[in-house]
Amino acid sequence: MKKVLLGILIGILLCGTGFGVYYYFFKEEAKEEEKVETEEVKTETLDVNSELVANLFDSVNLFDSPNVGGSGYYYAYYDKYDELDTKDFPDDLKIYLGIKKLMKVQGSYEKYVNSMDKCITGQGLVISADEVETSVKSIFGSDVKYKDTNLQEAYSCSYSKFQYDESSDNYGQCELQCGGVLIPSYISNIVSAIKKDSVLELTVSFGWVRFTNDNGKTTAIIYENEEEKNQLDSVEIDDNNIDTTEIADKVGDKFIKTYKYIFELNEDGNYYFKKVEKVK
Repeated sequence: MKKVLLGILIGILLCGTGFGVYYYFFKEEAKEEEKVETEEVKTETLDVNSELVANLFDSVNLFDSPNVGGSGYYYAYYDKYDELDTKDFPDDLKIYLGIKKLMKVQGSYEKYVNSMDKCITGQGLVISADEVETSVKSIFGSDVKYKDTNLQEAYSCSYSKFQYDESSDNYGQCELQCGGVLIPSYISNIVSAIKKDSVLELTVSFGWVRFTNDNGKTTAIIYENEEEKNQLDSVEIDDNNIDTTEIADKVGDKFIKTYKYIFELNEDGNYYFKKVEKVK
């Protein structure tokens, strides 16, 4: 009888211990879930005119290109998609953005002017594939993958398309001639820059601008898009000093076409381009 009672007591003790352990872990797990649910995302609003915001946007923008040459293949490229992850970018687009940023940072073509046998004028631009790679990685991160290839669009109307030369491991383009016509183009207006933990979201609106000249006065007429059916506003400008930022400051609040550019902070302290989304 004593053995039976002892067995019962041991069984009760084991059940109680098991329940206690189960209750402890269940309670702790519930606390963790509650903590996750109640934990707020750290949100910070950045100055849209800050150097960080300006540099990030400039490195990925494909809309503000009044001097774009050729067929306009890369111009407004994002407009083809509602959402596009950078890992799905074609190789030539990554290279184009890398070269565009490289030119922007240098501020001049002079560093790259060389004698090129393939060019009719004997003048052209040569950029090493290593320089392009460094620039591409500064936009997309060190783990970006792409294969060197020819571009499908010229960087500007003053030059031909960049061609990749495998033998020299360089990108080169020839000097051309083009006029100073004010080509219709999109003008951007950075609406907001919101930092959410390690993610930075830039919301940018665009207006399609056509320039007209009447009696010596140049006017920028702003439309909703390139179809030019819905005029949003117009502003008179100085023909000798086309300042797209000034135009955006005056009428940017009326721009309708809107995109969100998403960057992520890496452990190296830099933000890298991850995605672009069409808002409206």
